[in-house]
Amino acid sequence: MIDFLNTMSMRNMGFILILLSLTFSWVLVIYRYILRVDETKVNTEYILKGHIDYLLMAFLLLILSFLGGKPNPILILFTCMGTLANPTMFIVLAFKPSLTKSPKSLFGMVSTISYVFTTVGVGGICIYHL
Repeated sequence: MIDFLNTMSMRNMGFILILLSLTFSWVLVIYRYILRVDETKVNTEYILKGHIDYLLMAFLLLILSFLGGKPNPILILFTCMGTLANPTMFIVLAFKPSLTKSPKSLFGMVSTISYVFTTVGVGGICIYHL
């Protein structure tokens, strides 16, 4: 499995995140403007934040994937997992706004882990390229 984790997997994850961003832009349009769903049921602000975050993470991954070199596969794994999980937290909040967001809640722990994965992965790859 480690052989599979290369810069091409970061590039592929970047393309997947762009597709997710496009998907949630349409979800946002449908919920906000076509169905006009009550904001207490679906928080479209979080859908918008997720949409933008998927795009930002996608471009980050694409840039890192085109730098070349062979960063540690664990760093690539952490980067891919974190950049997918971070925006997904916004989407979860959009459909379940009543979730407890404290650090001791399941949501808080998953969020923290995803932030750590993103930081270690992206930071490690940046250090690798220095």
